[in-house]
Amino acid sequence: MYIKKKHIPGAVNIGIHAFSDISNKIGDPGWGTILDKAKLQNKMETLGIDNSKTVVFYSDVFKGPGADGRAVWQSKVAGLDNVKMLVGGLSYWQDLGYETTDKVSKATSTKGLELKDYDTSYIATKEYVKENLVKQVIIDVRTKGEYEGSQKVGEPRGGHIKGAINMPWLELLNDDGTPKDKEEIKKIMASLGVKPEDDFVLY
Repeated sequence: MYIKKKHIPGAVNIGIHAFSDISNKIGDPGWGTILDKAKLQNKMETLGIDNSKTVVFYSDVFKGPGADGRAVWQSKVAGLDNVKMLVGGLSYWQDLGYETTDKVSKATSTKGLELKDYDTSYIATKEYVKENLVKQVIIDVRTKGEYEGSQKVGEPRGGHIKGAINMPWLELLNDDGTPKDKEEIKKIMASLGVKPEDDFVLY
């Protein structure tokens, strides 16, 4: 994925909702959830994704809501193991002095991609969250403003899920956009009441 004007040579832009169902309005049932298997397969094939190539997703971690992480997660749900996320994203790539370009690249489509039945252990439905509000830690990874009610990025309603803890996702990153080390992250999660063996929900 790439941001406007500058991107890694050869990268193809997909945006945050490439693998999501956005056919209805924000807030409607099913909006923003992963595309059904047939549609996802078709979308991925138009991007040249198959079961043999390694696919690297990235975004500018300081200018977006983690589109790369969403794409990797949705790919994993569909059973793809050949997906990775670029450490530090575009900003760290540029900090290291690697090449960027404004030349637009086009994907070469492929055929024969095989997806598995979705692994629902990666997914928390609204019903699941409601049933586990007092049983599991629920973490809101949006900004403090969004957590407190801002609707600047298009949310149909302000606020947060009752009982959710706010931990902006950038808190897990170093200043250069790379992830903090395992022990630091374990301490952050422990401060939220989460141990490595615990089930918890992020949104």
